[in-house]
Amino acid sequence: MTDALFIPFRILVIEHNDPFRFDITKDLEAKGFTARGEKHSHNSEKVAEDFDPELCLISLEMPRMDGIFIIRKFRRDERFKKIPVIAMAENVDKRQVTELRDLKVKDVLMKPVERKKLIATVEKHYKVKVIAEIYRE
Repeated sequence: MTDALFIPFRILVIEHNDPFRFDITKDLEAKGFTARGEKHSHNSEKVAEDFDPELCLISLEMPRMDGIFIIRKFRRDERFKKIPVIAMAENVDKRQVTELRDLKVKDVLMKPVERKKLIATVEKHYKVKVIAEIYRE
């Protein structure tokens, strides 16, 4: 980020694939964001509570509890319902697209996620926060 004004931005990455999760968090941190990765979907609420993210990247293909289930849980919880979500998926069918739209998922990135596309999508959400912070003052 080359913004003259830097406002911290916390991003939670929920992804079970260790190398992919590590690469995403490393790429986000290299851009100046604060990123935290979580492997286990069943820990996602506790991690979100502790980390207080401003954006979540959530894989739809997860063992034990799929990403759509996690997003549904977040949307029912007052603490997390307004956090923007970017879904990451290998495949998305029409039913999932409809459900993601109903759950107010902001973007869907197809795996393998291109680094430039990931950063551009996250920066779009960061800019919304920066504008909101500027006009809040």
